[in-house]
Amino acid sequence: MKNLTKLLVLLVLGFSSCDKINDLNTKEISNVEISETVTIQADVIKSGQVKSGETDVPFSKTITLDLSTISEIQKYMSHLEDMDITSLTCKITDLGEGLISKLQVTIPSLDYTFNISPLSIDEALKVSFTSDQLNEIANSLLEDKSLVIILSGTVEQAETFNIETTALANIEVEIL
Repeated sequence: MKNLTKLLVLLVLGFSSCDKINDLNTKEISNVEISETVTIQADVIKSGQVKSGETDVPFSKTITLDLSTISEIQKYMSHLEDMDITSLTCKITDLGEGLISKLQVTIPSLDYTFNISPLSIDEALKVSFTSDQLNEIANSLLEDKSLVIILSGTVEQAETFNIETTALANIEVEIL
């Protein structure tokens, strides 16, 4: 009986030691902002898509959120272990007189398209992904080290403005 107790204690200590060794080999970098700001030029002449009597001017711009541009994780690029995306937001800035009628976020590799509503200026607008979708986005980013996003929509008049797209992530890296 004493031998069985000793064996159980040794097994428990052995398994917990493995976890501690694993913990020593990894580091979590929290609240990493993966961002890209793009200037949108919604122009009636360039778009050529505005029909007579319509006022909304369409726009579309492709951006790439790229992990290699994040200084906090550059030295760990080949040692990324796990990632958790906690949110994806868009922030519209430097909008002049016009109003944005519609803003859509598309992630073509995962076949996700979301309309952001309501729209406001100079405020982080959260894209309503489910937890499962955020996990799929994180897995895609982890595997490909980048994520292509299409920002599209309409503005009520020809206008130039910026959209900052940010994914907030917790990233686990191997340090040994």
